Amino acid sequence: ALAVGNVELLDLIQFKLYRRLVLDKPDPGTEFDARLFAEFVAGRSGSSARVEDLQTVLRSTADDDQRWVDHPLVGRVRTALEHGRGCLLVGPSSSGKSVLAFQVGKSFLLGGRSVGYLNLGLIETNAAKLFGAVSSRPKGNDHSLLIVDDLQSNPAVARYILALSSAGRRASLELPPPVLAVSWVEFSADAVTWFDDCLPIAVRSHQIRQRLAGHYQDSLTQEDIESILRSCGDDIFLLRLSLDHSTEQNTCIGPHQL
Repeated sequence: ALAVGNVELLDLIQFKLYRRLVLDKPDPGTEFDARLFAEFVAGRSGSSARVEDLQTVLRSTADDDQRWVDHPLVGRVRTALEHGRGCLLVGPSSSGKSVLAFQVGKSFLLGGRSVGYLNLGLIETNAAKLFGAVSSRPKGNDHSLLIVDDLQSNPAVARYILALSSAGRRASLELPPPVLAVSWVEFSADAVTWFDDCLPIAVRSHQIRQRLAGHYQDSLTQEDIESILRSCGDDIFLLRLSLDHSTEQNTCIGPHQL
């Protein structure tokens, strides 16, 4: 196929990787199926999967980023990314992983750099279109950082993106942007397998629970705050809701009332 000019080398690499990592259907090393390749190219062209600009994502989110509690891990994550090393934020649901990723991304934005954002839980179409954005820095891709959220929600695409990023760092003439990936604990071992030389960082709610509660000291009694902390446990989202509603209604609102 290469010799007669039916396919470009980069397209063939994309085709092989996508079938192996996403569809889990590796071709024999010497086989080229023109029909399957044509289907792949058509699906890639029609795909709506794309990397969003973090600035746009932050403007559209319902959460006010001015109310975020400064996470103590921002500096450590930034240092690794500034040296071109990928990072994997690992933690249970509602432990503050995504907000930490947003804070790191916002710090890049404030430095005048562009940041891409990709939520794998929202990808329902052919993800092959993401090849260039992840594996290299082609013309038009000026992102200094790529945040990939919710790896566990789409394991096949997560493996594809992490493998592309790792391959791009080793083989691309134009190094791709470093990836800041976010995953639940259950998928983290699989993610590390495909994400070469990444820095895994454990994110736990206890790192910011007291800081978050401290923002409500002028609105709630210490007794109410401690009661809410006990009843909400490690769920940061639930804790935030409880503190907000308790402040609005001027009474202690725990998880059961919510």
